[in-house]
Amino acid sequence: MRINIQLEVEPGEVPLATELLGVLRQLTDHVTVKTVGAADGTAATASTASRGPSPLPPAAASQPSTPANSVPSVSMPPAPSGAAAELQHAASGGLVAPAAAPPAAPPAVPFPPGTPPQQMMRELVQQSELAEHLEPLTHQLESIIREPAYGGVDVMFPQFVDIWSSIALYPSLCTLERSAVPFVMLLQAMSQTLRDKFRDRIMRDLLKHLTVVRPLNANRGEYYVHAEAFAALVSIEIVPIEGSIRTMCTLAKTAEKRGAAVTMLGKTVELAGHVIHEKVSPAVQELMRTTVAGITDQEFQYDVDFINNILGWSAGGAAPGGVPAAGAARTLHPAHSIPDAHGEMIFALAVDAAHQQLVSCGKDSYIRVWSQDGQPLQTLGLEPNFYTSSVDFHPRLNMLLASCINNQVKTSLHLAGFTSGNPNGLVPQGKVRLPDMIALATVRALPDTNGFITGESVQSDPSTSQAAIRFWDMAAASSFSSLQPTQTFRGHGSIATALRGVTGEASLFVSGDKDGSMLLWDLRAPTPVGGFGAPNPVGGAQKAHNMMVTSIESAGPIIISASTDKTVALWDVRRLNSQEVSRVHGENMTVLKLALNASQNMVAVSAISGLRLLDIANPAAPVLSDPLAFSWPDGRKRAAYHDVRWNEPLGLLYGAGKDKLIDMYTLA
Repeated sequence: MRINIQLEVEPGEVPLATELLGVLRQLTDHVTVKTVGAADGTAATASTASRGPSPLPPAAASQPSTPANSVPSVSMPPAPSGAAAELQHAASGGLVAPAAAPPAAPPAVPFPPGTPPQQMMRELVQQSELAEHLEPLTHQLESIIREPAYGGVDVMFPQFVDIWSSIALYPSLCTLERSAVPFVMLLQAMSQTLRDKFRDRIMRDLLKHLTVVRPLNANRGEYYVHAEAFAALVSIEIVPIEGSIRTMCTLAKTAEKRGAAVTMLGKTVELAGHVIHEKVSPAVQELMRTTVAGITDQEFQYDVDFINNILGWSAGGAAPGGVPAAGAARTLHPAHSIPDAHGEMIFALAVDAAHQQLVSCGKDSYIRVWSQDGQPLQTLGLEPNFYTSSVDFHPRLNMLLASCINNQVKTSLHLAGFTSGNPNGLVPQGKVRLPDMIALATVRALPDTNGFITGESVQSDPSTSQAAIRFWDMAAASSFSSLQPTQTFRGHGSIATALRGVTGEASLFVSGDKDGSMLLWDLRAPTPVGGFGAPNPVGGAQKAHNMMVTSIESAGPIIISASTDKTVALWDVRRLNSQEVSRVHGENMTVLKLALNASQNMVAVSAISGLRLLDIANPAAPVLSDPLAFSWPDGRKRAAYHDVRWNEPLGLLYGAGKDKLIDMYTLA
């Protein structure tokens, strides 16, 4: 059976006809358009045949949607097809057009017919975060923006900017260990006309946000992502660099705008240092140098040191010839200390970067919350005889996760959850205790999911226990207290002592156990994806380390692991079941904890012998410092830190341990 439909379309009726054709194409894939020029108007014939298999593959899986600042979906005509294009052409008095031909090249992301253009633009922008080649995404995006059936540039471009801003400038991006830079790079392949149009619109919005009057000690989370996006635009020269430097130097002269200006300068130097040396005139470089030299506020000392180091400037003048100093070693500088932060030794720290708060816990049966500069905000008491051994903050859930253990009965334990960001501080959400929990070594958030993982020993029967990693999905429970593990992973011979999600891969995580083995897991599979370290040639377990794995970090596909075997190793998840990319070791370097500062390619290594820094800019040849020596004003010598955590937006490293104090360092 064949159905023929004839449409007589006036120019003003094109949108309605386009929508009708979109509906027809959803019912069948056999729609053709015949355009006929006639004296009394333009006629278009749409023919439909019996439905066959769709020629388009399913839409590519999109990245997780951004929860805040989303642009609401607007009802628009479906995605342009060959028929819609011909109809548009016919209504404007065009000649007879042939039936729709397949595109010269497949789209970067295929979308089902009828997909709203806003949804297509949002998915294309989201996919740019992890895409290896951005040009196809950019070209497809630009074709949507220019599509006449959607209203063309005048209608679609403002919507694109709003969608891009809601994703690239999402305020909590940095707390999710993500960056605005990939979204900016998407713009490189745009036509010059659209790039200029984007620059004029987005710079107005960025500068409006960055020039808000704020106190010197304002939370940098308020403007960090905007400053990073600004610097990225400068680095790809969508925004003229000399004019941008002058603007930042002018803003830095005003105390109420200095925080944003200094952050913008620091990010611009980080992302576009080479452009500054190659293309910025000596006069503008000197303006920047003198501006930086004049910033003496303690709040920005880290930024000043960083800029001077990258550009090869001394504190008082430029390096000879303006060439960066080569081989300058990075180090930590004491910034502030909280004496007697706890009454007993401190076991763990967590950073809530979105609210600029630090959480500490130890053997003294309470959890403490501090401001970013070390002012006490809240003390939460636990049950008698209980202490917190492990904590982590989940930015998507806005929740602190804690493992609590009875000081007298080690098998009495539970998980606890506390929401953050409330006017009165952390708010308890309940606790979970399962009958089969025998031991609970660690809890770790998976920031790109709605859940977290735990390393446990569980009782498989009355006489035996077994190592297990469990995933707890908050979306599957009505409350924290009603949580049940949604997945259980078994494969370790001993309890998992370190866990970490793989940055940029929502479903992947790495585990390390008491015996030195490390495994890679996918939440969608019950068995390990693979292991780390070459297979044992004489049999036995595959080992990443010779002794217990104490800490794991992830810099994208590069995994950093530490052990009591006095080594730190770097691995690549794309090369499983093979030797490490590199390994470093140090005398008496029994490592207790690692903390990665991803933006600086720097890992803080807390060992029995003291703090060290590991530069991983070149994963194949990482550079390990000697133990760092510090002169604290209080004269107290620091022992090893049980936990170290970075607050990246502030450039602060926190450390705490048996000394009962919390120390803060800046990186220079």
